Formats: sequence, C-alpha cells, structure tokens
Amino acid sequence: MMIKSKKSNDTHWMVRFILLQIAFLLVLNSLIVAMKIHNLTREIFLCSLFVILYICFSIAFLKIFKRSSNKKIKIKYKNESGEKPEYWSYHDILTGLPNRSYFENIIPIKLSEAQLMNHKVTVLFIGLDNFKKINDTLGHAIGDSIIKEVAKRLFSSNDESYETIRFGGDEFVIVMSGHKNLSEIEKSIKKIKQAFMAGFDVNKEKIHLTASLGYAVYPEQAQEWKKLLQYADIAMYHAKSSGKNAVMMFHHDMCKDMQNRMILEQKIVECIKNNGFEMYYQPQYDFYQNQFRGFEALIRWYDAELGWISPAIFIPIAEESGDIIEIGEWVLREVCNTWAKWKKMFGQDGVISINVSAAQLTKTNFVELIDRVIVEYKINPSEIELEITESVFINDTDSIISTLNSLKNIGVSLSLDDFGTGYSSLTYLKDLPMDTLKIDKSFINDITENNRQAEITDALIELVHKLNMETIAEGVETKEQYDFLRYMKCDNIQGFYTGKPMDEQTAAQLLEQKCYA
Repeated sequence: MMIKSKKSNDTHWMVRFILLQIAFLLVLNSLIVAMKIHNLTREIFLCSLFVILYICFSIAFLKIFKRSSNKKIKIKYKNESGEKPEYWSYHDILTGLPNRSYFENIIPIKLSEAQLMNHKVTVLFIGLDNFKKINDTLGHAIGDSIIKEVAKRLFSSNDESYETIRFGGDEFVIVMSGHKNLSEIEKSIKKIKQAFMAGFDVNKEKIHLTASLGYAVYPEQAQEWKKLLQYADIAMYHAKSSGKNAVMMFHHDMCKDMQNRMILEQKIVECIKNNGFEMYYQPQYDFYQNQFRGFEALIRWYDAELGWISPAIFIPIAEESGDIIEIGEWVLREVCNTWAKWKKMFGQDGVISINVSAAQLTKTNFVELIDRVIVEYKINPSEIELEITESVFINDTDSIISTLNSLKNIGVSLSLDDFGTGYSSLTYLKDLPMDTLKIDKSFINDITENNRQAEITDALIELVHKLNMETIAEGVETKEQYDFLRYMKCDNIQGFYTGKPMDEQTAAQLLEQKCYA
C-alpha cells in the first residue's frame, strides 16, 4: 500500500479570507454612513481599502509562491496507476514517502511561513539502530519490508501538518511546524518515538527495532535550512554514539565532538594501514585448580598525537564505519600467531580468549575464517575461546545460534561476555551453546557491601552451573571480592587483583614463570 501525502487547503482558505475582508469593508462603510461622518467617509474608506488590499496581496504572494513551488515538485496525489515519472523524482519508490529532493524544495517554504506566523520549525532526523545487521542476517527483502512498515508507522503517528520524508537507507526526516515552545516539540517527538515500541513481525518472529533521534529547531539553533538539517543529523549521531535508542536535541558542543569523531575515523583507517594497534593480555586463573587458566586478548591503541585511546571509544566508531571487520581479522591472526609462538617456546596449557564483534559474527564467511586461521597457525581449536557480547542476540537469534553451533563443531570454546548489562534473557540463555559465562564487573564492584547484589551474583553462578557452564568473574580488584567469589564457587577469576593487562613481552615472561616454576 503506497503512502499518500496530505493535501493542502490553501485555495479554500484564501477565498474565505478575501470574502471576510470584503465583508469587513462593507460593514465599515455602512457604519461610517450610518454615523453620518460624510466629510471623512471617502478618506476612511480609501485608507481601509488600502490596508485590506495590502494584507491580501502579502498573503496572496506567499500562497502563490508556495503553490508555484508545489507545482514544480508535482505535489499531485493521484492514484497509483496514474503516477507520472516526475512524481517519482520527488518520492521514494519503496515507501511512497517524499524524498530528499522534496525536502529541499519544501523546507524554505516552511521557514518562510514560520517567520511570518512567528512559530517554530523542527527538523527531526531518525536513524534506525543496528539495521545493517538485519540486512546482513535476514536479507534485503526482509529489510525492505521493515523499512515500509517503519514508514507507515511514522506517517500514521504524525500530525497532518508534518512532513514525513525518507532520506534513504535507514534514515527518515520529519519536518514539524506550528509549535510555539520547546515543550510542545518534545511532546510530539515522544509520540513519534512510540512508533518503535511494538516489534516488527518478520517470518513469524518479532524483530525488536529501536531508533536514534536527533533534532534541531528554527530559529533557536539555525536560521538556514541546510544548517538545520546538518545539526539534526549531528544530534542523531550523538544519540547513536551515546548508546542508541535515544533522543537528543542539538547543541553547538556537538560540532566539536563530530569533528573529533571524523578525526578518529581517519586515524583508525591509517592505524589499520600502518599496523598501529597492539595486543595486550590479561591473565585468568582457575579457582579450583588454583592455577593459571589463560589470557584474554585485549586490543590497545596508542596515537602519537592523542595518546592512549580507549577501546570503548574507537571500537564503536569502527563498528559503525565497518572497519571492525578488518580490525577483527587482524586481531584474530595476531593473537593466534602469538599463542602458537608461545606454545613452541613454553608448551603451555590453557586458553586464549578473543573478543568477537556482532559485525564479525554475522559475516557469512566468519566460521570459515576461524577454521582457516586455526589450521594456518596449527592451534588446537579447544584452546581458542571466542567472547561474544549478549547484544548480538537482539536481532535474529536463530541465525546467530546457528553460527555458534557451527563454531562449536570446529571445536572452539564460546564465552558469553557482559551478561546482565544489556539484552539479558534467561529464555535464550538455555538455548545457547556456550561453555562459559562472564560475570560483568558491574556485579562485582560492590559485592562485599551490597547484600542484594551478592545474592543476585550467587544465584547467577548457581544458575550457570545448572546449565553446565563455567563462570568467570571479571573486574576483581580486592582480596575481599576474591574471597567472596571463591566462597560462591565461581570457577574462574580475572581482574587487577590477579594481574593487569600486559604487553606481549611481559605476558611471555609470566608464562615462562608459570611453565618453568
């Protein structure tokens, strides 16, 4: 079903306005005659006529200008069988919504009206979160059906005076006008965001999709429409980088943040090209065996100009740009090469744990890549542990579980990282082919001081054991936390208390001590 744009009522409104002015002029003349002010009748009549004509011509000019512009962009809402080629120059073929060309024609008119009527215009930029995952895992046909449903929901949830526009890909823009203050704008945006509350039915499954929204307001933040659009776009990207599924209004500090982001994006590309990343290794220990378990491999980046850059900053940027695929393969090869080298030198037992991003996991050749690298470096697959964050299960759980099962068939171990911090679900936990569950640092921080937190952690450890999985507590920094977790029968431990992340040379020295002690 094609979405049709809303029709204007400008012609009828103009006729009613002119008739009202003529009636006012006749009544005014009748009053003057009745009051017998004959010596002023002609002057007052002419003066009133001049004022009315001035108002009429001013408004008529604005309406004619608007009608002329609309004519140029073919705002003729015909039935679907009668659309002309010009129509599709200004409308999106997939959804039937107006497109960017329509926006560029209509927004100057909206701003002119706002200036005349003394109201605000808001440009709301909407970006769907993690939509690339849907296209990559479910296919573009499913992605298109979701885009159409999003378009329908946005269009239906809007006021008649709003313009709902598809900018392309997974981005939409809504132009809102007629508001008098920011509280009205916020209320309208809150209503629009509710369009994403319900899931999307795809192949008899519910896909839960969120969106990041950014907006800028005329005349407060910008006077020109290009700036207004740019600022709304920047605010939307800030909403995404702040955890997604958020709404942000533009403020000028965001421009500096966006510039910094662009600098980092370029530096990431250069770092990949120049092999500038480093791998650090944090030791893990087995509580029961009271011995060394292995390492978690952690990527680090030192930039000569910016210094140490946290993975919490550059990894999300790399994921959005797509550079994470190349970085991920480099990490895999670098770590496997190092582990194989240590194996020859020290003959160590244990596992090396490697973090895997959602983008890597959804690549069609990821399982083949893991198998190929294991063979290339002659590593026992059981010594490789892939760490996967629970956020990968937000979309298409069945496909992800299928990939995990394929990885298990190769012989690698799987660890679920950050459980309890995001999209946790006991429903899918029982179906996952995991060997280990990592208890996030947020559970450990006040475990010795908060009884409720301690009880939750204890129950989680017990549950994981019943599912035949091991536990690793990460972020352990004190002896009190260490003793508490040992009492709770946690299987493994990782944190500053037992060892900080260390470079390759220091990690090799630690291995030498463990193997030849």
